[in-house]
Amino acid sequence: VQIDGATAASIATFHNPMVMADGTMFFCGGEDHDTLVRTADGWRIAERIEKTAYSTGPMPATQPAPPAS
Repeated sequence: VQIDGATAASIATFHNPMVMADGTMFFCGGEDHDTLVRTADGWRIAERIEKTAYSTGPMPATQPAPPAS
């Protein structure tokens, strides 16, 4: 984490096992690159960029986005 006054930047690695409704499992991993801001209620994530480095196993089919309301 690099703090600069009321803002900060961080990088966190992740390894994410995911189990789908039908029981199939796959894994993905990479890094979350976050921009944080200090508020009256504490630190909050202002922006997150996920950089996926790998995935293994059967990837699920992509579902269409729900209509905007």
